[in-house]
Amino acid sequence: MTVERRMHLRTHHQSEPILVAPPLSSATAYPFDAAPFWWLWNAHQWHSADPARLRRRAVTLGIVAWLPLVLLTVQQRGAGSPDVWLSALLDVRIIARYLIAIPVLVVGEPAYIGRLSGIVRHFQRAAFVRRADTTRFARILSTSRSMLANHLAEVVIVLLAYGISLRLLLPMFAGGTAGWQLQGVAENPRLSVHAQWWLVFVSQPLFIIFVARWCWRSVIWHRTLRCIARLDLNLVPAHPDRSGGLLFVAQSIPALAPFGFALGAALAGAMAGSTSPRAFDLATLAGAVGVLLATLLIFAVGPLCWLWRPLRAAKLRGIVEYGELAVRIGRRFEERWLRERRFVTSDALSASDFSATIDLYSVVMGVYTLRVVPVKLRSVLKLVLATVIPFFPVLLSIVPAKDVLHVAAKLFL
Repeated sequence: MTVERRMHLRTHHQSEPILVAPPLSSATAYPFDAAPFWWLWNAHQWHSADPARLRRRAVTLGIVAWLPLVLLTVQQRGAGSPDVWLSALLDVRIIARYLIAIPVLVVGEPAYIGRLSGIVRHFQRAAFVRRADTTRFARILSTSRSMLANHLAEVVIVLLAYGISLRLLLPMFAGGTAGWQLQGVAENPRLSVHAQWWLVFVSQPLFIIFVARWCWRSVIWHRTLRCIARLDLNLVPAHPDRSGGLLFVAQSIPALAPFGFALGAALAGAMAGSTSPRAFDLATLAGAVGVLLATLLIFAVGPLCWLWRPLRAAKLRGIVEYGELAVRIGRRFEERWLRERRFVTSDALSASDFSATIDLYSVVMGVYTLRVVPVKLRSVLKLVLATVIPFFPVLLSIVPAKDVLHVAAKLFL
């Protein structure tokens, strides 16, 4: 839709009062409550989930994935040896992946769901969605919920989880140690054969299923914003957030922090617990962190890029309309103070024309600096920080602590 067409529609809509659209139903107001396998452990809506129940669920799933690995290893190699117990209990690779990452994914999921649902509700509550588009907006959210709860997605996730587990974990299918020293999870001499079978058919698929739940919900969020961006959004070019009023959408970026922390913990644990004779170096660590951050930023910032079309149209419209207003006020100001009055008296110091003109021009300047993608650097930094925190122990094992502190001091001083 061209800018001229949008301006014509906006002129047509100005004759109608901007009213808050009718409230959404419970199915469309919380479209992201649904998820693959929600019927297994989601008896209530996620936005009103009991925190104590979530913590118990997280602890239970973590124990199911981790504790049998320890017990099976000890049972097969001898329960009377303290070394066997310590080797299994202190295995960083399985602790990071199953005792830390899985509980974080479970506990952090409601916050992500609540943030997404709050964002889509605010589109209508703040009248960014016009009354004429209410039906389309509700249909978008209803379709998103149906896609999240689609049983076909569950089948694909299960096949993917066991396909990855069999391909990467079983020694008979593994292709050997990777060129950058990152071993498969089953290439772990601390685990017995029986424990590796439990890892292949229970622990690792459970971990992949929860990662896939987050990924699938992010894909649906991507699709939801793409459809919302096609509506005739009622944006305000002079909004102080410099994003037409849509900067609230950027709150979805730090909501992915638990997901980034869980993936970072799993990858950092795999690196820290590696038994490969080839030691990790700083370039390998930087490459792993870089790939992980790039992937997460695509998931986090990518959906917001769909809003560039309505924001760009709002910016062009604002430049024309607010620019015309600024020109008219500027000419009135010049006529009054530069042409009509040849002498300036003491009354000029108390005149409100100067402050009113400055205020208007600051508003117009905000229109010219409007972002076409509603992203704030602070939101991105929160996600980046949560992702890289698990890698600090790995960094300290490669680089001496005094060198790390020396570099950090140079950055902040």
